[in-house]
Amino acid sequence: MRLLAYATLLVAMTLTACGGGRSANQPAGSDDLNLTQVGPATIAAGTTATFTVLIVNTGRNEATNLVITETLTAGYTATVTCVASFGALCPAALGPNMTLPSLASTRSLTLTYQVAVPAANRGNLVHQVQVGSDVDTDASDNASTVTAVLFDGRNGLYKAYAANGRVYDLTIDFDALIYTMTVNGAPVQKAFAAGAGEYIVAGTQRLRTATDLVIGNHDFGTGLLPYIAARRFGTTLVDGVFNLATRNVAADGSATTRPGTARISGNVLSVCQTDTSVQVTQNCPVVLTSYMLSVAGDVYTGVDTSSGAVITFQLARSGASIILLSALTAADGTQQLRVGLQESAGLAWGTLFGPTNTGDWVTMVLDAANVSYAVLGATTNDQAGLQRISNSGPFAMMVGKRFSDSADIFVLQTVPLAIVVGAFDDTASGTFQVAVP
Repeated sequence: MRLLAYATLLVAMTLTACGGGRSANQPAGSDDLNLTQVGPATIAAGTTATFTVLIVNTGRNEATNLVITETLTAGYTATVTCVASFGALCPAALGPNMTLPSLASTRSLTLTYQVAVPAANRGNLVHQVQVGSDVDTDASDNASTVTAVLFDGRNGLYKAYAANGRVYDLTIDFDALIYTMTVNGAPVQKAFAAGAGEYIVAGTQRLRTATDLVIGNHDFGTGLLPYIAARRFGTTLVDGVFNLATRNVAADGSATTRPGTARISGNVLSVCQTDTSVQVTQNCPVVLTSYMLSVAGDVYTGVDTSSGAVITFQLARSGASIILLSALTAADGTQQLRVGLQESAGLAWGTLFGPTNTGDWVTMVLDAANVSYAVLGATTNDQAGLQRISNSGPFAMMVGKRFSDSADIFVLQTVPLAIVVGAFDDTASGTFQVAVP
């Protein structure tokens, strides 16, 4: 819409500059076609680029037998749409080569070319459009070329929510293979290299991506810890039901983990979290913690209606999924990370990869046939059978006992993320694993 408005403005500017439809070197009784183009200087690979072309007859006479030709970098094709001004017609057939019987004086066409750019493509994309007619006294303004530079669409600034209960700025450049994590105000830059479906930083330090997400592990000062980094966030209140993974880290570095559930309804966030069981919010065995919500930009703030405690969080978007992310200082003085994955009919299953709080990078297998979980890394090797928590849900969270120590673990999943946490009251407490396909 903004490009179309700009194109309309160009019509008026062109006509004004030409003295109401006639250029300085244009003889009376002739036509003069003017073509201008608006397009991006850079394009994120994996997206669709839009080029908007405006053709105006600034001459006194009707232009006849117009030929409009598009030239595009080899390997690309464009989808064309046309909007004609009052009194004009669009070409009968739209494409890279178009013809039009006539275009009256002061009339215009706005052509929109949309070009899909594959995610793997790099280099330049050159888009040229030119127009000709039977009689055109000034051919100097009959063509326009836009050259756009392609870059990795995953590049940019992310918010990294770490397992230490803190949030950091992550800037990542997949073209230069460099990322910068800002820790305590100091930027830490690291290089990485492409591996098999992921990126290797060093040792067991890795990166892996999903739509608008980066997961990885980074040394924030106490050894490698997992993080979930997002860059696309909601800005309005939205209803949703979530399964929660919570990790609290004390000053001495010891950590505890708890599963739970949450619900956003209207402007209220309700949380059900106990140390003994997991229940959907409507069946919570204790009084729900309820927060009255407000949103400023992409940050949500909730105030506990009974205690006055405050929670802040963001709602990250990855495809159609919404992920609740919160990192703050809890009431007990610990640093708390909360990740909420949307409830669904069940786990998506499959093989995933990602970091764990041990500093390891693991392969996680969620096996639908055997209803089981298995994880394998340099220092991590465990598995568990899984079962429903209850017949009333939650269903996208399952529980199992690790073979190594019979400790309870909880597996949460909504595409693309899977998260594993340990129960609060046994040897798995503090376990935090994140994985994507």
